Amino acid sequence: MPGIKPSAIGEVDLELEGVAYRLRPSFTAIKEIEAGTGLDLFDLVRRVETGGLSLDHIGIIVAACIRAEAKVSGDTNLATIKPATAAGLVYEADGGELLAVRAAIHPLLFNAVTGGYTALGERKPPTTTTS
Repeated sequence: MPGIKPSAIGEVDLELEGVAYRLRPSFTAIKEIEAGTGLDLFDLVRRVETGGLSLDHIGIIVAACIRAEAKVSGDTNLATIKPATAAGLVYEADGGELLAVRAAIHPLLFNAVTGGYTALGERKPPTTTTS
C-alpha cells in the first residue's frame, strides 16, 4: 500500500504529503475515537470491513492515533492535530491513500478489539503455551 507501513511494535506508519505520521491505538485514543464517532469499537471494525467508514470517521481515527503517538514521542506539533486536518491530509494524498488508510485502519482497530495492544498502544507479544 502506498505510504503505509506497519511498525515493529504494532502501530501503523502513515506518510501523507511527504510527512511520516505514526498511528498509535492507545486506550485514550480508542476512547476518543468512540466518543468522536459515536460508535463502539466493534461497530467501527464492522464498518471498516464493509467500507462504511466516512471521511469524518477516518479523520477522527487518524487524528486520535497521531495525538496518542505525540504524547509518547513528545512531539508538540502533532499533539493538537484536529480530525478535519487529518481527514484533509488523507483526502488530498496521491496514490489512492484514502483506500490505503481504510485498509490500514482495519488491523489497527481489529487488534484493539481482540486485546492485542497495551494501554499505551503497543502490540502485546503473542502468547505461547507449553504442553
